[in-house]
Amino acid sequence: MRLLLEKLPLFLMSAASCVVTVIAQRSSGSVVDTSALPLSLRLGNALVSYIAYIGKTFWPANLAVFYPHPQHSLLWSDVAAAAVILSAITLAVLYFHRARYLTVGWFLFVITLVPVIGMVQVGRQAMADRYAYVPCIGLFLIVAWD
Repeated sequence: MRLLLEKLPLFLMSAASCVVTVIAQRSSGSVVDTSALPLSLRLGNALVSYIAYIGKTFWPANLAVFYPHPQHSLLWSDVAAAAVILSAITLAVLYFHRARYLTVGWFLFVITLVPVIGMVQVGRQAMADRYAYVPCIGLFLIVAWD
């Protein structure tokens, strides 16, 4: 509990930064309205993008400057497969909780990607490689520590 309390100022600064960023992006007209891109499509794209980021980390082929958002052409079978894979990885990490490098690495990847995964859609991209540099450190921790 003490460790969480000492990090509280960092969480508050991060939350304040998120609020300022959303306000700035909204005022410039960059944030996509939920009527144009419903939350279900954003969530589906986020799940598929997590898997794509993992894949591109270990096999960096077909990289692009811009990945257009699939919007309504996103296959729900891809979303379901991504959800199953991410759930399986998370359950495996939690099962092997004594190997702390797995827990730290996986949740570092998942949590640091949350702000840029597209739940608040800014622009027309589905994902962007430039957002993955810091989150991929978590995946590299898992590989290097083992």
